[in-house]
Amino acid sequence: MMLFSLFLACGDSPEPSGKDVVLNVQKHATPKADDFSKKSFPCCDTPTAQAFLDHYLALTQAMAADSDAKTKAAVDALVTFTATPEFTELAKTEGLQEWVDGPKYWATLSRKDLQQDFEPASQLMVDFAKKHKTTQSDTSKTVITAFCPMHPGRWIQTESTVSNPYYGSAMLTCGVFE
Repeated sequence: MMLFSLFLACGDSPEPSGKDVVLNVQKHATPKADDFSKKSFPCCDTPTAQAFLDHYLALTQAMAADSDAKTKAAVDALVTFTATPEFTELAKTEGLQEWVDGPKYWATLSRKDLQQDFEPASQLMVDFAKKHKTTQSDTSKTVITAFCPMHPGRWIQTESTVSNPYYGSAMLTCGVFE
């Protein structure tokens, strides 16, 4: 009798409740509609700082576009630019040594490896851009800091739609503006 009771207990499974099952799916982070106009700022206050920003933007835009050729060209341009006396002096005064050494190392990486390795240098650029805010002029660019909680990492961009350089097309618009 006990064996029979045990058999019935093991074969007993709960009946479906008939209720819908709710799946909790994480949504990518997205900025609010007016974040760009509220949080963007003009940068940069010197020609060398502006040139540095331009090279950085070329690189992050190439990574966001998943373009191996454009990423390589942007890294090569950074290798040349960061070797100039103007940038070398700026790097010394601003603590940007990562940007003096980084591009030479990045030239040896694939785009995907660079995307994974880029966050520390990008954070330096975020700090640099905030330090070099200026008034709007013909030479300044309106930029904004973006943040991807999935990577996590920050970057500077000029577009009002998030363009994530860490993930490219896999999660191009994942991020928020800060």
